[in-house]
Amino acid sequence: MVGLITPWNFPLAIPMWKVAPALLSGCTAVLKPSPLTPLTAALLVEVFQEAGVPAGVLNLVQGDVAAGEALVANPRVAGVSFTGSLGVGTAIHTGGAPRLLRTQLELGGKNAVVVCDDADLDRAVEAVVHGAFGQAGQRCSATSRAVVDVRVRDEFLERLVPRVADLRVGPGDDPASRIGPVVDTVRRDAVLAAVAGALRDGGKVVCGGGPEERPGLPEGCYVQPTVVRDVPWDAELAQEEVFGPVLAVIDAEDFDDAMRIANCVRYGMSGTVFTASPSRAFEALERFEAGMLHVNRPGVGAYAHLPHTGAKASQYGPPECSPEVFDFYTQWHSACIGY
Repeated sequence: MVGLITPWNFPLAIPMWKVAPALLSGCTAVLKPSPLTPLTAALLVEVFQEAGVPAGVLNLVQGDVAAGEALVANPRVAGVSFTGSLGVGTAIHTGGAPRLLRTQLELGGKNAVVVCDDADLDRAVEAVVHGAFGQAGQRCSATSRAVVDVRVRDEFLERLVPRVADLRVGPGDDPASRIGPVVDTVRRDAVLAAVAGALRDGGKVVCGGGPEERPGLPEGCYVQPTVVRDVPWDAELAQEEVFGPVLAVIDAEDFDDAMRIANCVRYGMSGTVFTASPSRAFEALERFEAGMLHVNRPGVGAYAHLPHTGAKASQYGPPECSPEVFDFYTQWHSACIGY
């Protein structure tokens, strides 16, 4: 039996990433979704039951910390696959360590887009807008840092800020909305606190920076899409995951400095470079300390047929969405037969 603990930000896709290979491997499974998105997982389990999956093969448990801890502690659970924060993932791993619990952990990110001095700035801006503010920045592969060569920084910002300012914040069922709310008041307050901390560290807000408030806006946890420039590379906003619509713009003296800054965080989910130089692009691919790499395209996730994986504190265990995922759900054997 395996435990599958999933987050709220992709309430259908991530459970499917885990349930499908678990069942194909012959495992029984217990799916525990985030308490913020319980219904999607419940409906997914119903679909599997209606499709003929036998009773007891795919099970559902709702709950918060206590439910997750019970899965980790239960000796019948041979492995736990978890997607979520670094803190919770570390607790799962250390909690199961005394009984050698197998873990697969897909954790946070602090992803950088490196914008070189020869980059196509219009293309880079579009990619950053998509990567930083899509899904209100609430994804592990979100672009949260733009590391920009100082020789093109001002021009990059001149093109970026108007695009971000034009993004309309509102409810997801409004066709005019381009950015929805963050998930709850806890996340909203954490995002705003991160912006306030960046100001104390010397950053300058050039777009957004506060809650979205306007007449007629329905109730919700809305945050303005925010761009903070002049962020020191070692400031908290440049180092820690925000999980909200906030982009830190960090100056780099040259390509080498940009790669140093890109790699100076503990996470390594994705890395992106914008450059016109093929040799520089391939050098960046070699030097990025990240799992999912991109050249001259948005740096969010990967194509569906490529592994979803990270490096450093972003990933532990086999990647998802790839044949390697079966290394988590199965056990290798060697057999020697005399005849």
